[in-house]
Amino acid sequence: MSGPLKTFGIVLARWDFGNTSRVLSFLTPDRGRLGVLAKGARRPKGTAGLGGGLDLLSQNEILCYERRGGGLAILAEWSELCNPAAELGTDPVRFAASAVLVEYARECSAEGEDSAELFRLLAAGTALAVSAERLIPAALASALAMLSSAGFRPAFETCAGCGGGRPVGGGRGAAAVLSAAQGGMLCAGCAELVGSRAAEARRRGRGGAGGGSGLFRLSGEAAALLGALLRMTPEAGARLRPSRGAERELLGAVEGYASWRLEKGMRSLTALGAMVGRLEAVGCR
Repeated sequence: MSGPLKTFGIVLARWDFGNTSRVLSFLTPDRGRLGVLAKGARRPKGTAGLGGGLDLLSQNEILCYERRGGGLAILAEWSELCNPAAELGTDPVRFAASAVLVEYARECSAEGEDSAELFRLLAAGTALAVSAERLIPAALASALAMLSSAGFRPAFETCAGCGGGRPVGGGRGAAAVLSAAQGGMLCAGCAELVGSRAAEARRRGRGGAGGGSGLFRLSGEAAALLGALLRMTPEAGARLRPSRGAERELLGAVEGYASWRLEKGMRSLTALGAMVGRLEAVGCR
């Protein structure tokens, strides 16, 4: 064993291990993702071992010992600071919003890297998942902030293609184009050029529509919502009241953009939108 490591961690995932232990993945502010083995964590309280707890998205002060040869650290002590499980577990939409936080925090972090800003965003996003009235703007705001902290902020103020043109969109009338391959919004000239190339690729069977080409067409309202969320903190973005149509457009576009940039099939944003849509259809939301 190497020396002790004392830090803070938010639980991103956990798996049972053996009869009494548990493997956990934490997001820490100073070590990024950290995998630990919590020996005896599933034993009832009052017996030897850590005694339960460590729920998804709970915030903890932890003491662990890292192994010299790598692999899972050994969790020695933990003290729970905040546990949102009771609030999130009783509301399916809030639980779905928390799944967005977990997915984006996991894919935007790495082992051994400073993740102080991502840690702060995850803690703040968890609070929003518990308390926000409209969860889709809250989830979108948190996802975009996490992407930005990882260096994948979509360009919005200037064209991501030429760097000089003004992107189309930002009002309720003008449509806009978000390009995952270029890294943000496009001006009219670049949108036409990239669109024609994508059409040619589809004609030759080398690409698909929408997410397959990395192009996402947004209405003016959805583009304006994207710009507002990129300028605001997640707490401020969660107070926005866009139309459901703009929300649905942006859910698909942000998820497609993230999947392209992170090279990972992201699913939680559209799953949240589908759940809200189903509940509204039966008058439950």
